[in-house]
Amino acid sequence: MKAIVLAVLAAAVLIVGALAWPHPAEAAGNTACMTRAEFGRVHHGQTQERVRAIVGSSGRVTLVDASPGYRFVARQWKVCGSRYGFAVVDFATTERHDGTPGVYAKAFYA
Repeated sequence: MKAIVLAVLAAAVLIVGALAWPHPAEAAGNTACMTRAEFGRVHHGQTQERVRAIVGSSGRVTLVDASPGYRFVARQWKVCGSRYGFAVVDFATTERHDGTPGVYAKAFYA
């Protein structure tokens, strides 16, 4: 039941976050967005620092969960060249069931 409530909450946060995302001018060198190629380079187990190095920015924190036994952070980026697109990467900041901290889920909506 907790997992279902958490999933619904995460989806709601992502949808609201996508609608409220500011749309600044994309000047040359602006890395506040994620390309499909960058998204493809993000893999399970990578740290937030590694993903930041790939994308060029930290993204925006959209959800933090510090439930007993685990902790995770969801970060969101605007999709480069898309008015409404966004990419989300979830990070475990402590070991999850498989024992690997770092990226454990990602989604790309262009």
